Amino acid sequence: MPSRRDAGILIAAGAVFLFFAAAWIHLPGPQNDEFLPTPVVLPALRPTMLYSIGPAGRPFPLMIMSYVGALKGWLLTLWFLVVPMTVPGYRAFGIAAGLATLWLAWWFARRYWDRPVSLLLVALLATDPSFVHSIRLDYGPVALAHLFKMGGLCLLVRWLDGGSRRALAAGMLLFGLGLWDKA
Repeated sequence: MPSRRDAGILIAAGAVFLFFAAAWIHLPGPQNDEFLPTPVVLPALRPTMLYSIGPAGRPFPLMIMSYVGALKGWLLTLWFLVVPMTVPGYRAFGIAAGLATLWLAWWFARRYWDRPVSLLLVALLATDPSFVHSIRLDYGPVALAHLFKMGGLCLLVRWLDGGSRRALAAGMLLFGLGLWDKA
């Protein structure tokens, strides 16, 4: 757990990230790669998907394309139960994943380097234009790739520190989900 001072810096970095990522969130307009998971989210479009199984005559998508899994679409289906199904709502999913990635990056860096390095990493990542832009627009599985990669690394660190088989299995599961999401 971060100290009070570190928590304040982490919250400030998260706020700066939110400011840059959410400013004019409806701009630019939708891009076709952004909305690849749409057939998974909207059941009426599922019969058009090539990579699905059909138990009981209902298509259940596994892959969006030959190299992109349907995981993001499934997660977005749950997300849209809480958030409105709009362009800003869609982009908020990636921004939430980006915030979680920031925290995991801090945790990972804190395990191996001292406090200033881990806080500097989060500050730089929160203001890095390529990170903010790719998370915000999330052309394909970028946000989930960052999240699964950092989550898997953090769990592998826990496994290395304590030998927890559960941490190893969970880390490998996250790496596997990331691989399936963008094979």
